Amino acid sequence: MATDPESTPVATRRARTKPTSLVSKLAEVQASISSVVKTGYNDFQKYSYAEEAAIVSACRDELAKRQIMIIPSIERVTQDETLTTIETSYTFFDGETGESIVTKWAGTGSDKQDKGLYKAITGSQKYVLLKTFLIPTGTNGVADDPEHPAREVRDEGPRQPPPVATGTTVAGKLYVSGYQAVTGETANKPWTRYAIEFSDGKKVSTFDDQIGDRADHAYQNQIPVSIETAPAKNPKFTDLLDLSFDGSTE
Repeated sequence: MATDPESTPVATRRARTKPTSLVSKLAEVQASISSVVKTGYNDFQKYSYAEEAAIVSACRDELAKRQIMIIPSIERVTQDETLTTIETSYTFFDGETGESIVTKWAGTGSDKQDKGLYKAITGSQKYVLLKTFLIPTGTNGVADDPEHPAREVRDEGPRQPPPVATGTTVAGKLYVSGYQAVTGETANKPWTRYAIEFSDGKKVSTFDDQIGDRADHAYQNQIPVSIETAPAKNPKFTDLLDLSFDGSTE
């Protein structure tokens, strides 16, 4: 005799349905987040950035409704004067299937007192979510979202053109071989410095978000680049003035 599905206990019907895998659920979370608007602004270095709270808010509910829990762990802490560097791991647990995935990450925080560790934790958490779920940041397309208002752009009058770059240009098959986004705060103003290494051994850095994003894209996809550099005020560093893909001016 056929069994009426509606008369079958709910627990039995669920047992007969194969649960969605953890990887599939994470892909669903990725697909559900279109972007995070940059609502933070660094007045000291004049750039916008996506705030940690906005990134966490975009991911939290989507993870929770799929029964995914993230457990962070600090594996190692090192300090160099005012700079704290941490090595971390994040374990994604699936409460339905029991599956888990671990990803390693790092973070840095600069502080003269006792907040360096917490800044490093914030930076690590922010970027592991951004990069795991490939979340784009910016204002295009979401500026009119009332739940994520874009920062007001104030007219400060005509601006002087930037000085002509006096650095050197390296062309040809040059690749990004190392990339790290270092976050910190100076005078209560957050900043992100992108430390970048190239296949010819050159090490440079930049505070420019757009250049940093292009360097990350080139690093992830092994795209040849051309770069323009100049000596920094601190002789220990070299500034990255520009980076373009495969010799283009993109």
